[in-house]
Amino acid sequence: MALAHPAQRAVFDRIVELIERLRALEQPADFYEFQPVLFGLLYQVEERRGQCSRMIKRLQRGRGAPQDAPLPPNSGDPSQKASWELEAYVYERLARQLRTVGDGFAWRCFGYNRQVIQTLSRNDFAGPMYGKVGLPYELGTIQHLWESDGHFALHHDLTNCLRIADLTEFASDGGALLREIKRKPHTERAQMNRAQTAIDALMHGADLPGGRRAEQPTN
Repeated sequence: MALAHPAQRAVFDRIVELIERLRALEQPADFYEFQPVLFGLLYQVEERRGQCSRMIKRLQRGRGAPQDAPLPPNSGDPSQKASWELEAYVYERLARQLRTVGDGFAWRCFGYNRQVIQTLSRNDFAGPMYGKVGLPYELGTIQHLWESDGHFALHHDLTNCLRIADLTEFASDGGALLREIKRKPHTERAQMNRAQTAIDALMHGADLPGGRRAEQPTN
């Protein structure tokens, strides 16, 4: 039933368009303009998933739909939890599919450097960005870095694979700087510093933390 859902068919068409556009990216401005398109699609999907989760919780507590109830699920009885669970499952799938495009975007940004991607993937998934308190600050930082310095900042929430830091800022000299926006009080600074050192090493061939020299990818 998930494959027959209208949202699945619609997102599939958009993913095809995104992949074609992704392959054509060349200049930093192309990357900057591509990112909000992917963000908008993913945010809409996550918003719908959040609505479904809210309805599931209400039905679990024996409560009906609120006055501001979201649109009913595509199929099934909207008064039944199972109908909303199926709808939530569909939109969770769509979010992962769109983040797969984000993974391809990240690979382009990091010049297909597998070691960089592996380094930044060593953490738990942060969860949906919909409802995230720090999201406006992250979006504001992305815009500020572009308008003030001409630096594109990759938004990690758009990917499945990037799980350390919130953004990567790409400087005009080829450097990449990890940025943690609105850092939580218990975030370990040492972990961020170690990750940044690893990124520097992998992108420029310097020593990794611990003294081992980074292996550069072969063409």
